[in-house]
Amino acid sequence: GQLFGGYLTLNAHERLNFFFDFQRVSARGDYFSQDNLSDQVKASSHYRTKNNQYSYQTALLWNKNRGRESGGITNTDGFSNPDSLITNRELINIRWNDSYFKATQFNLAFSQQYLPFADSTGAKGIGVYHEGDFRTSNRTFFSTDSILGNWYLDSAETRDSTRVLSTDQQVGLVFQSGVKGFSYAKVGIGYAYGTLSTDSIRRTQDAVYLSGEVRGETKSFDWRAKGRYHIIGTQVGGFDIRGNLRAELYGLEVGADAIFQNQMPTLQSQQWYGNDFRWNNNWESTYYQKLGGYASYNDYIRLGVNLNNWSRPVYYDESALPMQLEGAMQLIQTELNVRVPLSTWLIVTSKTTFQVTSGSGDILRLPTWVNRSGIFGKWQIYEGALKAYTGLESMVYSKYKANAYMPVTGVFHLQNGQEIGNFFYLNAVAGFRIGTAEIYVLAENVAEGLFNRSYYAAPYYPLADRTIHLGL
Repeated sequence: GQLFGGYLTLNAHERLNFFFDFQRVSARGDYFSQDNLSDQVKASSHYRTKNNQYSYQTALLWNKNRGRESGGITNTDGFSNPDSLITNRELINIRWNDSYFKATQFNLAFSQQYLPFADSTGAKGIGVYHEGDFRTSNRTFFSTDSILGNWYLDSAETRDSTRVLSTDQQVGLVFQSGVKGFSYAKVGIGYAYGTLSTDSIRRTQDAVYLSGEVRGETKSFDWRAKGRYHIIGTQVGGFDIRGNLRAELYGLEVGADAIFQNQMPTLQSQQWYGNDFRWNNNWESTYYQKLGGYASYNDYIRLGVNLNNWSRPVYYDESALPMQLEGAMQLIQTELNVRVPLSTWLIVTSKTTFQVTSGSGDILRLPTWVNRSGIFGKWQIYEGALKAYTGLESMVYSKYKANAYMPVTGVFHLQNGQEIGNFFYLNAVAGFRIGTAEIYVLAENVAEGLFNRSYYAAPYYPLADRTIHLGL
């Protein structure tokens, strides 16, 4: 694979900033689909007036992916053999012969606030705000054949395509008090609209909702709560309420967060009409709850626990078809982060996650444990003229039946034929800084070839071979 990228950030004024970033990735590995090409553009801007009466923030994201889709490698015995050249890449389904995909995404977000009655510092006042976003995406999968034998389109080429468009606009009143314990509040009304269409169908959803947010912060604690409730439209009765709290005392930091959601499943899971897949569903709303908390001490150790529950979740079964669970499923996660400074220039880090799932169906599959550890050093030579750092990081997780990828619809679905995991993935980094210039070298998967090669990011999709990144 090849990666090229660069970014520019410009402070045109002390209150005006512009940012632009471009990345291109080209993948031509032995195992991946051939000739994959991805371009991504990010841009943003932020401005405020001298007295903070008016401010805006805007962000743009554009991404385009195109390439050949083989459906992954199924010759797992050959891939597991370090001496195999993998000359015979097999398809998951031979009817996806000569398959290609193209996907484009465009997101634009804008936020502005005006406080006409703000004081001289702009720290407090009452005014109005506007927040909005616009998103559109197009995805096409086409091949010289199809799973269903091109059964309803009489042509030499088959395709499954989808176009998604959505917008969310919100206006309201905002209040900045200048009091640290209760510093900010806003209330507004919004409108959300979304549509999904293919060559044959079109499905839409919309909602008018009420929204609100309050927050505050002091030297030792901060808190925030926000939510929205849909009052009109296809999402009527839906809501999204969440909040978090953080407090610090004598180096000990504790926090808690909660989420309560009731919303309709995605438009794609409700209706699809194409060459290879067809469905038309009227799902019930999904209810999700999360309660979490953590405690940490001086960045040396952090322990967190999350409790998650989904009622009537939508998932994709072994045939990559959307289904809705009649009951509920649960996930309990605990996470331990440790940071140990061995000396003034050497640090060891470790992050371990344990997770247990349960429910009325085996539809949520995750590794029982995941560990990511590293050792990092930094030093100075030539009286600080040259600053350098090095590091080695490893990741390993237990075996589990991860979801497989469906190239036609672009979703992940349940599968029972392949386990992934229980391998080490090692990365190494070295960097040097001279004056204002920094040079770095990043080596991914440095242990490739030393262990069993059967490591996957998803079933039938191998992780990249040893890859070197250079940066300036």
